[in-house]
Amino acid sequence: DYKHASQFLQRFEQVLIAANIDDSNWPRLLLHSVENVSESAWIISNIIDEYPRTVKSWNDVKELFTKHFVNHSYQMKITNDYESCKQLKHESVQKYADRFTQLCDELGLEEDDKLVIQHYMIGLLPNVQADYRKHIHLAKLANNNKPVVLDSLKDVIELTLDLSLLD
Repeated sequence: DYKHASQFLQRFEQVLIAANIDDSNWPRLLLHSVENVSESAWIISNIIDEYPRTVKSWNDVKELFTKHFVNHSYQMKITNDYESCKQLKHESVQKYADRFTQLCDELGLEEDDKLVIQHYMIGLLPNVQADYRKHIHLAKLANNNKPVVLDSLKDVIELTLDLSLLD
């Protein structure tokens, strides 16, 4: 079951990096990771036999693998979960941030995308949003009215987590 193709590939990469295996060998090693004969045959004919002629990079391999194995309905579910992701009434900022970043990872969203950052912020509970805006405003005042810019999701999450610990 490769419904979680991106997570599967992330874990696959993690193991091969830890084993210090050259990435030019990674496509062939996918065969060790699939059990089904028809899936193996698909990998051989569409990835291994084509690497590096038409499938030129590991990113190309990941794209082909994901397109083939991702279940469309699962992808739609993850997209819907992302679009409706909000901090629940009694949920900690940490738990919300973990859910949000997991969805971003599964969808392949970039952490410096301003719309992703905005979506995270809008999903926070109103009191957490207010604390964040107040803190940013105070930081701006302390910085001679120069705007404080947090341009990565990681930075915004760290600040919201720090603020949640003050409560």
